[in-house]
Amino acid sequence: MRITSKGQVTIPQAVREKAGLLPNSEVSFEVRDNGDVVIKPVPPSTSPLRAAAGARQRQRTGVQGHGDGCIHALSARLRTRMTTSNPVREPDARYLPAPRATLVDSNVLIDVLADDPQWAEWSIDQLERLGQKAPLVINPLILGELSPRFACAADLEQALAGLPLQRQSLPWDAAFLAGQAFKVYRQSQGARRSALPDFYIGAHALVADLRLLTRDAPRYATVFPKLAIVSPGSNEGV
Repeated sequence: MRITSKGQVTIPQAVREKAGLLPNSEVSFEVRDNGDVVIKPVPPSTSPLRAAAGARQRQRTGVQGHGDGCIHALSARLRTRMTTSNPVREPDARYLPAPRATLVDSNVLIDVLADDPQWAEWSIDQLERLGQKAPLVINPLILGELSPRFACAADLEQALAGLPLQRQSLPWDAAFLAGQAFKVYRQSQGARRSALPDFYIGAHALVADLRLLTRDAPRYATVFPKLAIVSPGSNEGV
């Protein structure tokens, strides 16, 4: 390896993965008495989110290699924000309608699990913002769409255990509404011969009066035009 004129050197990928050094992670240098220079990741107490995300590289799980360190980092970040924030409450707040809970689509959680370079930060920010206002909700279909990224159910449960996610069953009325959405889809020359998971997820949000956090807004808006959707480019204050 050669040091550039700016004092930079590329750390080999194998070394970065073994040490849990991710892009933009913080490191410290230690010069020992014998002249050796040791590079260490910054402890979690200094950079909790990045350090926990680094653990994702050291604790790989699932058929696609997506570990759970990043989602645990999100959990810690959410808990910290929610416990330290002091929202101002109006004296007559009890007369105002309760904030609308949010159904979290699987693609948002997959962004976080996979540490998606384009969407992970957006997804984390939205989960933080909406989670401070009202509960975050998932249903069995969303859980099912996450499962292929884990080798066993225990790994998935461990990854989600620290997140402030409430689990709700699919309402019976949502099942009927999903079927009606599928009928519209078929009448519009849709090729699938059975209802898509998106139909059930969108119907659940509509029937239960939940907003939906997703990156696939057009698929939902087409069949559920009255559904409150938070997505990139939408009115994210809804």
